[in-house]
Amino acid sequence: MATCFMGQKDTWSSHGEVLSAPTSAPRVSPAPPREGGAFSGFFNAHVTGRGIEKPVHYFPAYQRSLAQFIGRSEVPVVEVGVESGGSLEMWRSVLGPGARLYGVDVSAATKVHEHADERTWIFVGDQADPRFWAEFRRRVPRVDILIDDGGHTPEQQITTFGEMFAHLSPGGVYITEDIFHVGNPFWRSFRLTEPFSVPSGGPWPQARTEIATWLGRL
Repeated sequence: MATCFMGQKDTWSSHGEVLSAPTSAPRVSPAPPREGGAFSGFFNAHVTGRGIEKPVHYFPAYQRSLAQFIGRSEVPVVEVGVESGGSLEMWRSVLGPGARLYGVDVSAATKVHEHADERTWIFVGDQADPRFWAEFRRRVPRVDILIDDGGHTPEQQITTFGEMFAHLSPGGVYITEDIFHVGNPFWRSFRLTEPFSVPSGGPWPQARTEIATWLGRL
């Protein structure tokens, strides 16, 4: 398994109709770089419709980590944080017809994005609630890619990672976006510089062991 943790910089880009945006995000729309490959290509062509708002340096990271899944016959993808639904369209378009998309959001209004092309499902729930993830794992037994672009608080990020990292398929990719500043408890916990546990009785200890093994190979 691989992990990709992305911090936030100053340059954001937004296309389409974005329902809401972080208050700290300046309203600029530069084109993502070519290194973003098919993901930059989709974004640059996506000027109307459902909104996408991403820091431009995320697109090369998507290309490096997710290009291996393009065109596969089946790719189960979980995205936490649905909002306008534009990024669901990006995963669907770039990864191809094999993408099976599972959106997670606290707002029931995002159910409007369900069953696009009969391969998108929306789960409404709190990503900081281990009980939600226990039910999610029961209903979605396989996950190849997980992108956490949800509430962005350390508690939410830590719980989601602790509950879902060990659920990834072998060779899967886990991405946590918008980890603010190096002192963020999620980042410190991932780097294993201090003990941390999620009060769920879930698979966090196993995940920490796998992370330690993975870091040992760097």
